[in-house]
Amino acid sequence: MRLRFGSVIALCICVAGCSSEKLFPSEKGTVVYLGSQKPALSDDPAQTRTVWNKSNSISWSVSDGVQVLARRNGAWLDSSAASGSDGGDFLISPTVVEKDTAVMNFAVPPRFLADSSGSWKFYAVYPPSCLLNTQMSDNNSFAFRIPTRQIPLSKATGHSFDPDADVLIGNTGDIAALEDGKSYPLYWERLVAHLCVNIKDVAFSDDEVLKSIKLVANNSATLSGSFSYNVSSGAVTAVNAADSVIVESVRGNLVCTGGKIDDVWFSVLPQTITSLKVVITSDRAVYTKSWSSLSLDLKKNSRNTLSISMDKADKQGATPDTPEDPYYTMVSDTTFAVNIPAMNL
Repeated sequence: MRLRFGSVIALCICVAGCSSEKLFPSEKGTVVYLGSQKPALSDDPAQTRTVWNKSNSISWSVSDGVQVLARRNGAWLDSSAASGSDGGDFLISPTVVEKDTAVMNFAVPPRFLADSSGSWKFYAVYPPSCLLNTQMSDNNSFAFRIPTRQIPLSKATGHSFDPDADVLIGNTGDIAALEDGKSYPLYWERLVAHLCVNIKDVAFSDDEVLKSIKLVANNSATLSGSFSYNVSSGAVTAVNAADSVIVESVRGNLVCTGGKIDDVWFSVLPQTITSLKVVITSDRAVYTKSWSSLSLDLKKNSRNTLSISMDKADKQGATPDTPEDPYYTMVSDTTFAVNIPAMNL
């Protein structure tokens, strides 16, 4: 199913009693669900799809989940469902995806709903791992990260970005009162831009093994790291950001064949880049090439494409590549096009 996308994706939130599914029949009192098709990226700039394959199908993947934030009668709720004067607490939804599915219902943590009266507004954040703190940093903001080191996915159906780097924030809008069986629209917005890079003229020997690819932007750029999101204005502010991002080769997700490395996905903060350095590391050498005077506009909800040639790249002996992301953890999960004109460098 294809969903029209403007600045947000319409999903829905459903109170227990929905005819389609009853996830917690033993629960007493009001139980609220966040149910949806996953936000999407596609070849159409007016649409967006999260995981792309050749059939353009989408799904929630095994182990996917969301963090939930609740506001009742205009006040944020903390983890005990009390009103928090300095902002609310995120609680993880008790629902985890057990198999790939196009539609999934995530339960709002029951602790928030001890008293379901009054007016409400719910927020959800995906993936849960992007949050740096489950407590809001102030009455309007929370801290999140875009990983500096990413592990893109590779399936038989095609390559895709690291799901842990696909940062999404959604909200329901104001709900005057919760009603059994009523569905509420939930709107998602991506906080990242996706860049798909195709590389040619890489001077690898036949048995040379690709280890990682690093992008370094102009000094004023903030591609990855930690940021603050203001839920009132939608503004994103850099806290401890880096001008670089690295994708790593794990279990054959990145391969150099005939001097080409195709469909390499990066998730970065949306912005315009004016200079770029590409660093390709193998088991034998480091290949570096730089470009200046660029105008590479990285838009969210689009498959931004870039084609580069590493012809005449500088070649140096390999050196250990140490993590730059203080929150970096190596996770390998081997379980994607909105089109804008490609730039050739």
